[in-house]
Formats: sequence, C-alpha cells, structure tokens
Amino acid sequence: MFAAATRGTRIAGCFTSGTFTHQIQAAFWELLLQVVTDLRADHQPLTGASYANLPTTALCNTDSPLQFVDIAIPGSNRGAPSVGLRWWVLTQEVLHTHLHYHLQSNIRGRSHHVSSSTETLETLKRKSEPLLKRL
Repeated sequence: MFAAATRGTRIAGCFTSGTFTHQIQAAFWELLLQVVTDLRADHQPLTGASYANLPTTALCNTDSPLQFVDIAIPGSNRGAPSVGLRWWVLTQEVLHTHLHYHLQSNIRGRSHHVSSSTETLETLKRKSEPLLKRL
C-alpha cells in the first residue's frame, strides 16, 4: 500500500546483488530512496544501496544494526501488526506532506505539480481523497 500510495516500487522476495550498482544488468534499478523493514533480513539491498550512495530509511528495532542507515524509525519490527501500523503511519505522513507541499505551492502561485501545472486546490484535494480513504 505504501508503494501504491507514493508511486514507488516494491521489491519483495529474493534480491539480486548488483541491482543498484551494475547498470549493464537488465534488472538494474535507479532509485531515489530505499525504505527497509528488517535490517537483518534485508542486508543485501542495504549494502547495495550504500555502494550507490542511496539514502536509506529503515524501520528499526532496538537491536538492529544501523550501518548504512541514514534515517532510523524506531519501533518493533517483529510482528505483522506493528510493522503494518508503522507502514500505515509512514504512508499517512508522506501523503500529508505531499498534499501540504502542493497546496502551499498553489497558494503562493508557484506550480510544482507532477501531472499538470493548471491544477487548482479543489482538483488536488479531490484527487487525494480516494488515496486517503483507502488508507
């Protein structure tokens, strides 16, 4: 749900080494930000992101190793309910910040919209309501 709401891409399952660094590979990904749920299980993407100088945000437990992590969000990552709640809160914050940024830009007369520079406040609010209701 986080990836869908933020127009990101979710990588789940096996991770191929060199996905972020080897541009010749067919499976090459050029990311802007990486968010990791479990630092111990996701050590390969974390190391790969460090080689490509990608900023990494991680949902960390108290005993998680913080090597190669730029932003650590503390909390339990042991159970599905706590991880799901943390992803939900992160999604809410990203959507709230994104909506606030676009509303403030439109009020000041600047146009920083991704889809169109002619969107009004009402159009932007109307587009964001279904996303907020799904969450």
